[in-house]
Amino acid sequence: MQSVRPKPEAPETSELIRLRAYELWEQSGRPESDGVEFWLMAEKEVSQT
Repeated sequence: MQSVRPKPEAPETSELIRLRAYELWEQSGRPESDGVEFWLMAEKEVSQT
């Protein structure tokens, strides 16, 4: 059985996610966390546009 892998993101998309995640992190007061929650929120926002 062959596993299904998601398509890799275009470089532009991953850059948009990175920038948005950074904005969200800054707006939250730059908490000392690994930032995963901001990355996931940014992914969701970028995928909806």
